[in-house]
Amino acid sequence: MPQALTLIAAVLLLPALMGRMGSTLVDGWEQTMAAADPRDPALALASLQSMAFDSVLLLVPLVGGVVAAAIAARAMLGGVQFNGHQLKPKFKGLNPFPGIKRLFSPRQAGQLLRLVLKLAALAAVAFAMWDRFVAVVFEGPSSLEVFVSSVGNAIWALLIAVVGVSVVAGGIDGTLALRRYRKDLRMTKQEVKDDARQTEANPMVKSEIRARQRKMSRMRMMAEVARADVVLTNPTHLAVALRYEADSVAPKVVAKGAGHIAARIRELAAEAGVPVRENKPLARALFHNVEIGEVIPVQLYQAVAEVLAVVYRSANRRNTGAGAA
Repeated sequence: MPQALTLIAAVLLLPALMGRMGSTLVDGWEQTMAAADPRDPALALASLQSMAFDSVLLLVPLVGGVVAAAIAARAMLGGVQFNGHQLKPKFKGLNPFPGIKRLFSPRQAGQLLRLVLKLAALAAVAFAMWDRFVAVVFEGPSSLEVFVSSVGNAIWALLIAVVGVSVVAGGIDGTLALRRYRKDLRMTKQEVKDDARQTEANPMVKSEIRARQRKMSRMRMMAEVARADVVLTNPTHLAVALRYEADSVAPKVVAKGAGHIAARIRELAAEAGVPVRENKPLARALFHNVEIGEVIPVQLYQAVAEVLAVVYRSANRRNTGAGAA
């Protein structure tokens, strides 16, 4: 594909270049012939040197356009990235054996086959256009300007045919290269199994997963504190939040914690206006025997009911006082 795009750029730039190149060559040759003198060839040589220099300058736009097209083609296929690491000398590249091994690989054989097919197609096109080129060269006496124009037209026709073949070959080659690249990026079934096995066996990965799970569970638990009916404390080391719902057989534990988690539960309860009651035996029993989301056991019904009764009476008195006020 890059070769095809560079050829297209060259063919697009050639028409304007060929006319100027022909004029430069014709004018330079006429000046050289006019200045030719066997006794002093310096003038003729200077004229030839000037003609050669002007011809080289005319090639600058062509070379610049081809280079720009090559860079654009690479950018279209895989982007343009500067990698200074590639500029470092690699002495292991002097070892010929890896190169010989790659030379006989199936991929290299496929690339060699595609190259041979492309060269064969280009040779066929060149052979078909050869007769036309020979006819132009040997068609008979003509002026230098006409001869240069005829040769330019023959070269132009040859390039058009070569570009057509190159575009077709480049399209096929680029499609195959992209498919091969995407295929190489995919993991094999064995690689997927090995990666899963390594991930499962990696203790750091497991630890990170468990830590994130605990963090998410703690966040959900803290959100439930604001909806609790009462928080029982030990008084500072433990905290257990209870909530009773009308359709539930008994109150359930919605949050519990020790240490800094207990302190955070008390802070959230104070912010949400949830009553906090100190009851060491009950707080310990609930903390050690009831998990989050479970209802309290039967043997603790009486103790919890007494606490909730006090909480509800206090709430009713506050509501009644607020209403009277």
